Amino acid sequence: MTIDVRRAADRPATRADGLVSRHSFSFGTHYDPANVDHGVLVAHNDDTVERGLGYDTHPHRDLEIVTWVVDGGLRHADADGLSERAGVVVPGRVQRLSAGSGVRHSEHHDPGSGPMVRFVQMWVLPDEPGGEPSYAQADVATALGDGGLVPVASGRTDAALRIRNRDATLHVARLGAGASVLLPSAPYLHLFVARGSATVEGAGRLGEADAARFAGAGQARVTAGADGSEVVVWEMHRGST
Repeated sequence: MTIDVRRAADRPATRADGLVSRHSFSFGTHYDPANVDHGVLVAHNDDTVERGLGYDTHPHRDLEIVTWVVDGGLRHADADGLSERAGVVVPGRVQRLSAGSGVRHSEHHDPGSGPMVRFVQMWVLPDEPGGEPSYAQADVATALGDGGLVPVASGRTDAALRIRNRDATLHVARLGAGASVLLPSAPYLHLFVARGSATVEGAGRLGEADAARFAGAGQARVTAGADGSEVVVWEMHRGST
């Protein structure tokens, strides 16, 4: 098993008035042919959006888009006005958008949720292209209170939400200081410290917004460095090609 640590300070960022998106992989104008994916994960953005701002209507297709909010609230709306594809995502709630054959949507700070929203948005390749677009969200706050890894989105095992990828699972853990979890054994893992800090066996200390990429089957223990530390972990059993 190998571990590649990626520090928050080294991540490229896209900036506009009141918007910052920090990219774990090549994204938009930030292209690096050596950093386009890990496993089936092709985007992993850490975004902050100030009050009244957001991302206006834009298209997606052939992606499984999973959103995890760290602070504040994110309002999602479908460009066609379909209520079943709209909602507000807050901490403890996970959202999945299966773009399928094509969808247009917008994402904005929810004005009732404080001065800004910070969220992690992750894109996974689906098993097959096309299909009817769909949307879902689920509350997982109660399960997170148990302190273990909680499968929040998966096409491989039981989870709060189903995604169209049979080889990927997204886990989240919310840990007290000194508490630990054992990561799954998989050919590919991607760990992101969404809040607080953690010590990763074999890699050392990770601060907030640091990440670690694991390749090769094996397990490592992650120990929280502060109360309320939150780790977001993709378990993947194949690559993108």
